Amino acid sequence: MQTSKLYTPKEVSALTGVSPPAIRSYTSRYARFFSPSATPDPGQSRQYTEADVKLTAFIAHSTKERALTHEQIEQELSIGALEQFERPLLETTPPAAPEAAASESSAVSVPDTQLQAMQALLQAAQHREQELQAEITRLQQELNQAQHALAIYQGQRRSQWWTRLFGGREVR
Repeated sequence: MQTSKLYTPKEVSALTGVSPPAIRSYTSRYARFFSPSATPDPGQSRQYTEADVKLTAFIAHSTKERALTHEQIEQELSIGALEQFERPLLETTPPAAPEAAASESSAVSVPDTQLQAMQALLQAAQHREQELQAEITRLQQELNQAQHALAIYQGQRRSQWWTRLFGGREVR
């Protein structure tokens, strides 16, 4: 009898590209589709089967790539859509020799593709952050100018009030 490997949430995250908090959320939301080891009693650690890893990848793919709602995903899972889902095979064993890795380029290209996509998202987020910082700086300068103009206006109004009240004489 051969037992299948069980995965920790961190390993599932590395295999699927799904963050550990999202994995926890998926496990709670779709508990009826996960194995008992993935949904243990409180106080016990979660352990995921290969089927759980595939389910996690399916949910992530369905929400991100296909933009399905959780209700739609549950419907698909109920009618057996997971069986037709071909999850990209990610390495679960130590890396092979370089010549073997070259012959298995499809297994290596998926993580590279995911990495490139994540890098592109990170660069886009950093660019947006820079744009927002520039906008904040511009708005702060605008606010400073408006406050300065207000101070000048208030000073002029005070001076006009002083002149009207005391006829231009300075009282000491």
